[in-house]
Amino acid sequence: MSEIAYPSIALRTLDEIAKDYERSEVTVLWIHERKSGRHILAFAAAEFCPVEQMPSPEFIETKGDGTIHQMVREEIGPERTVYVSRRLSLDPRAALDFYRGGGGVRVLPGDAGVRLEQTGDLSEEPPNETRVVLDAGAETSPYYTMLPHRELSLRVCSRFGPSASLATVLQAKELSKLSQFARRTIGLDLEHMPEHLGAIHLCMANPILRRMHERLTKDERALLIEFDEREGKLVAGCTLELTDVRPAGTGFTLRVQIDATRLILPLPNSPELLRTRLLDPSGECIHESEGTFVRSFVFNLGIGGGRRRIEYRGPDGTVTARKDIDTVSFHESSTPRGHTTAAAPPAALREVKRREEHRRLEEDNSFVFFPGGPESQAHAKDRLEALLGKARVRCLLCDPFLGAGDVAWFAPLVRTQGLEVRLLGSTWFLRQEAEGKNGEPTQADLVSSALAQLRPDPTLLVQVRALRGRDRSPVHDRFLVLDDEVYLLGSSINEFGSRATTLVRVPTADKLIVEAEGWWRTAEPIEDLVKRRRVGRKQRKP
Repeated sequence: MSEIAYPSIALRTLDEIAKDYERSEVTVLWIHERKSGRHILAFAAAEFCPVEQMPSPEFIETKGDGTIHQMVREEIGPERTVYVSRRLSLDPRAALDFYRGGGGVRVLPGDAGVRLEQTGDLSEEPPNETRVVLDAGAETSPYYTMLPHRELSLRVCSRFGPSASLATVLQAKELSKLSQFARRTIGLDLEHMPEHLGAIHLCMANPILRRMHERLTKDERALLIEFDEREGKLVAGCTLELTDVRPAGTGFTLRVQIDATRLILPLPNSPELLRTRLLDPSGECIHESEGTFVRSFVFNLGIGGGRRRIEYRGPDGTVTARKDIDTVSFHESSTPRGHTTAAAPPAALREVKRREEHRRLEEDNSFVFFPGGPESQAHAKDRLEALLGKARVRCLLCDPFLGAGDVAWFAPLVRTQGLEVRLLGSTWFLRQEAEGKNGEPTQADLVSSALAQLRPDPTLLVQVRALRGRDRSPVHDRFLVLDDEVYLLGSSINEFGSRATTLVRVPTADKLIVEAEGWWRTAEPIEDLVKRRRVGRKQRKP
């Protein structure tokens, strides 16, 4: 298999690239502090635009006296107002100068009275004005939510600001109002993409092509490509790079010098997933995309059926709510009896890749499935023992059904001496009677006894507390917090793995760790719970 060899980064500067375009646009979001008179940059994006590209919508506000302003504003606090403005038909050089700035201050294009300050130094990512090529319509990119739809990739240079600095300037309510305003006006969600708070970007639409069409011939032995050139531009002299990406790695790589707007390119084989890169005459990538070709269609037709009415009733039988559900029926396709189809090599390799991914998830404990039974339970306990043996600075188990056997088995598996093993059960379960012995002992009594048996070990520090709640535990799931990681257990420790269950590592653990620490602080020590229950039993005796 041939390996793809990307060309070195082109040496053209942004000053040279700006000459490829006829105009530019600049969109700016900023905060005005009325008391100090400061204008603080919250977000900005400039774009180099080809001549035939339609201008983006402007932001216009009409006052009561009929005067028109090229901006929209909204108060976000007693002394602060947020503004958004978009300046069109600028010289490309103006957008470049605005992107680069100078001395930490930028002047709003066309308005010398608005000098935009930064709350901190901006840093380039990547550095040295290196361009990043983004797929058109990337959902995680703010550029494609703010700018009109672009058929081909954008090239982007970015300068990110210290968003935390701007966040400290604003109150929490002001920051929330700023995010809502940005989402409503330019489609930028600063709550989910806080890294763009205080950032400025320079976007470059494809300077040569409006769009590009790719399709396979019927026999899948050739690729038909058609280029739609921009006014006054020629795709001739550019290079097209095609790479067949397959489950097992890279297949063929073709590099073709473009000499016409329509090409028929013979292919070594039918591509599995085709990566397309377009390089301008200087060798810089100005478009990159990848995808598969549609070879067949499968229709699943749903036919609307009757309406189902659901009634929800309270304990006394009275109807508390109603809901109507529109039902639907689907035509089920079937394989002819006796007909079997062997998996094609790409499909078989994809299945191997899926199995490998599942194995990797199991190895790093991201997701482990235990099917149930004695072997499964032994495997589950081995997994937990290995995890507990790695704990160094934090170990907290939250299990609403925590029992004495769990304490005796779980705590000694922590190897780090002096590490506090914190076991968090629930008042709801611990106050229950054990084995129906007329109120004595309770589950709490048994847990306390198990804890007492561990006390003589000087290398082991174990604490047990109970989540408050008379009728039920305020926490339903089982959580295991080890250092900076959190694991979700599908069942309680006492039977973990005996029935079908899972172990899942939480991908973003910070929030859950904070919650778990809060549960621990407000929980009742097991000693206080046992003492309170004993006092209550004595008071009830005649």
